[in-house]
Amino acid sequence: MNTKLDFINGNTKKCLLAMTLPMIVAMFLNMAYNLVDSLWIGNLLGELAYAALTNSTPIVLLLTSVAMGATNGISILLSQAIGARNEQKKKKVILNRPCQVDR
Repeated sequence: MNTKLDFINGNTKKCLLAMTLPMIVAMFLNMAYNLVDSLWIGNLLGELAYAALTNSTPIVLLLTSVAMGATNGISILLSQAIGARNEQKKKKVILNRPCQVDR
């Protein structure tokens, strides 16, 4: 089974579909988890517990946004390394050493 995604020379639509389908499924499962969690806490533990759950939502969203921003920044560096076919720079970015990329 060929699991290599090649955006440069391969079929872009196929690559995008292969990447987006797992993300859509993950978002759906996350939504289902939040719905079940809200129903479970609201019905079993009461409205005070449900209020605590909804008050923690902005904190979770903030942490998620920070993580997404960091991964977007790293993906730019990785895309540049892949486009330039620079294997050493690509390995350093993947190993989370972006400060040492230009050395």
